[in-house]
Amino acid sequence: MPDPTGVRITVPTDLADAQPQILSFASNIETQLDNLWQTQLAPLRDSWIGSPAGAAMSWNDLQTRWNLAARDLMTTTGTLGSLGRTVGVNWNNYAEAEATNARAWKHGA
Repeated sequence: MPDPTGVRITVPTDLADAQPQILSFASNIETQLDNLWQTQLAPLRDSWIGSPAGAAMSWNDLQTRWNLAARDLMTTTGTLGSLGRTVGVNWNNYAEAEATNARAWKHGA
């Protein structure tokens, strides 16, 4: 019978590396969105005509919607950041479970 203390269930380190990678990706997207706003969209404000009175949103309304959607989805505090933090929690849980199981087998042997 194999020695259970000599065999480790390996949780790939890719999972540990994923959290900082996802958070870095979210931060980069956040920076790109800010840059897009500053360099491409904000200058359009002066030329904004909008829709017929009362039929559409103002520039500020659209800007607010854009900012909220971008922040909620693709920032370190939004959905993408939450995903990154969840991956980190999962990594810690897997690593702790692996260590606990190894100790249990060692004490039970």
